[in-house]
Amino acid sequence: EDITVSVCVDLALNWILNVFDSQRQGFTRVLSFKLGLVLLCRGPLLEKYSVMFQLAAGGESANLDQRRLGLLLYDLVMVPRYLGEVAQFGGSNIEPSVRSCMSVGVKEPRASL
Repeated sequence: EDITVSVCVDLALNWILNVFDSQRQGFTRVLSFKLGLVLLCRGPLLEKYSVMFQLAAGGESANLDQRRLGLLLYDLVMVPRYLGEVAQFGGSNIEPSVRSCMSVGVKEPRASL
């Protein structure tokens, strides 16, 4: 197969800008750009999940806090939004999903009598 690298670069950049900078303001967050590249790359899905988690957490040994999880989910929801399928994924409000993820395993305090 004959692959023209310059065309592939132009198509990838155009897709990333369409998804993460739809208003064409001229900038995207570094995390958004990196996530876009991960999504476009070919590879095992579990490996992509691991890379996306590491990117959002800020490294291999870092933890994913509520703010970083929100940024990750916000960026990932941009893809179905671009494709016109955001309603199929519960809309673009990621706050309930973030709260749900952060509440797993946390026991709520109980009042004792």
